[in-house]
Amino acid sequence: MSLQGTIPPHFGNVSFLGVLNLAFNSFSGAIPNELGKLRRLKSLLLNENELISSIPEALKDCTALRLLNLSFNNLTGSIPSGLGQLQNLRNFSLCRNGLTGKVPESLGNCSALEFLILGNNSLSGTIPSQLGLLTQIKALNLGANQLSGGIPPSLLNCTQLHILELYGNRLAGEIPPEIGNKLSSLEVLSLHINRLTGKVPESLGNCSEMELLYLGNNSLIGTIPSQLGLLTRIKTLYLGKNQLSGEIPPSLLNCTELRILYFSDNRLAGEIPSEIGTKLSNLENLSLFSNRLAGKVPESLGNCSALETLELGSNFLSGTVPSQLGLLVRIQYLSLSENQLSGGIPPSLLNCTELRTLGLYYNSLTEEIPLEIGTKLSNLEALLLWGNELNGTIPKSLGNCSQLQKLELANNFLTGGIPQEFGMLRLLQYLLLGFNHLVNHVEPIPIFGALSNCTNLRKLFLANNDLKGDLPGSIGRLSQNLFSLDLGENHFTGNIPQEMSSLSGLIELKLNDNFLSGGLPSALGGMSTLQMLQLSGNNLDGNIPYQFSH
Repeated sequence: MSLQGTIPPHFGNVSFLGVLNLAFNSFSGAIPNELGKLRRLKSLLLNENELISSIPEALKDCTALRLLNLSFNNLTGSIPSGLGQLQNLRNFSLCRNGLTGKVPESLGNCSALEFLILGNNSLSGTIPSQLGLLTQIKALNLGANQLSGGIPPSLLNCTQLHILELYGNRLAGEIPPEIGNKLSSLEVLSLHINRLTGKVPESLGNCSEMELLYLGNNSLIGTIPSQLGLLTRIKTLYLGKNQLSGEIPPSLLNCTELRILYFSDNRLAGEIPSEIGTKLSNLENLSLFSNRLAGKVPESLGNCSALETLELGSNFLSGTVPSQLGLLVRIQYLSLSENQLSGGIPPSLLNCTELRTLGLYYNSLTEEIPLEIGTKLSNLEALLLWGNELNGTIPKSLGNCSQLQKLELANNFLTGGIPQEFGMLRLLQYLLLGFNHLVNHVEPIPIFGALSNCTNLRKLFLANNDLKGDLPGSIGRLSQNLFSLDLGENHFTGNIPQEMSSLSGLIELKLNDNFLSGGLPSALGGMSTLQMLQLSGNNLDGNIPYQFSH
């Protein structure tokens, strides 16, 4: 249905009404106070509408209410404390509104409450200790608010809890050490994006039903408890963006149902367990980047046939890129960047035809870029290989990557020309080829004309190559979105083209250390967005045009 208008106040006159379900419509305006007259109403569902204003205090008189769902509206104001008088209320949901104020302490009186969903509002203050009186509660969601203080110890009395979501607040202090002993029925624990400190409680290993454990984006310290290896049903374990140290516990390899293992942005050391791919073969996301891990990339990861994201960058991994990674036919994001890897790019990676991002930058990779990379990996959106020791020519086949947005091959030993086929990359935004040994055999250099088709291009970095000849007027037909153009430290000659002034969005222009001559085009002075202009190390003469004074 898609009913519109306001909710009629005369619904309050239907005294025998037991269920009022107006959910999933387009009702606007305020909730009528007259609904408070419905003493026999057991279910009130107004969720997924466009209701505004505050929640009527009069709803406290609907004493038979068991289900009250006002979620996914535009309600404002505070939650009426009188709603704590609804002794029969079992399911109370106000999520995704614009509610402010505190969580009412009086809700602790709703002794029959099983589901309390108040997430995604702007509630402030502390979590009331009175919520610990809700001994029947199964799901408590206070996430994505502005709550502060600590996690009340009284919540450990809610032994029927299956779902506890307090994420996205400003909670501080430690996670209660006994949480896993007292709340052993937990299936979902979401405490991420807070300000929690202390250690990850060992007692969480007692939560044998746990499937989702989110503790990331806090300031937790210490090691990852080996007891987490007892969570044999867990599917998501997110401990990223903390200050955890020590090694990855071998016991975690018992968590064979794991789909997401996210430990990035910590201080973990030691090696990645060599059998991780054999034991955790159901993994879909393995993120360990920005740690202090050493050793090799485990060959066993090739067994993770469902893996879509593998992030191992910013560690101290060494050895070669395992050819077994070519077995990951579903992988879309592969990052091994900022390590100490050597050897070549395995040809087997060309079997990973679903790849969107391939990041191998800042390693010590050698040999050539596989010539068929663009033919086989035609879905690439980002190819990041800069800061290695790659040699050979740039594959022309990259012109087949019609979705490519970032092509970053700078700081290598690449030779030959810049493929004209790059003009086919209509979505290209960043082309970084600087600090190589690239040349052009045709003068003037034709690549600028080809790149004029790349209307989304934002940064072109060709500095420190062996490019030569006059700069062509076609350079002025480059993308109007171009903010950075760096052609410095090449062998360009002739005048600076007047057409360059057509690049109206340019912020950085670097032509330094070439063999350019003649005067400075006055039209460049009219480029109002230009903040950096480097022309040193050329043979320019004449006066600086007065237009530059503006």
